[in-house]
Amino acid sequence: MARRWVNLLGVTPWLLGMMVSVPQMVVAPLVLAQTSQSSQQTEAQRLYNEGEQLRQQRTRESLQQALAKFQQALPLFRTNSDSPEERLRQRSQEATTLNRIGLVSNILGQFQLALNSHQQALPIWREVGNRSGEAGALRNIGDMYVYSIRQPQLALNYYQQALTIYR
Repeated sequence: MARRWVNLLGVTPWLLGMMVSVPQMVVAPLVLAQTSQSSQQTEAQRLYNEGEQLRQQRTRESLQQALAKFQQALPLFRTNSDSPEERLRQRSQEATTLNRIGLVSNILGQFQLALNSHQQALPIWREVGNRSGEAGALRNIGDMYVYSIRQPQLALNYYQQALTIYR
């Protein structure tokens, strides 16, 4: 965990309004600011939620803003966690965010970004063991190949994989 330490030797008495001869004092280091994983996750979730609100407005401008929010949240969800349970949650949220980036990018006509996002989400869903997420990513990739990229033969493979999971 990253921490910033500041030694307040000589500053603490001043902050308390005391006039003290500091050289004889030993003041333990004080953590003033801590870049913690939880604060990054909180910020990532805030950005994601703002992106969701913007996405639901469905205007071109709000979709562009939503895409920016999702892209800002993504690297924050990718920070490492000490807890296996927290890491699993983060990876799931990363895949969900990639899915949102894919959906919004597709609507905005950014087909390659959309496809890449769905393709990045797929192995994460598999890693975390979320079969529904995996099937959804496969379906989204299939949709990209059918409707946006116009390669239905490639789409068929992804749809068949998704169908196997849905059954």
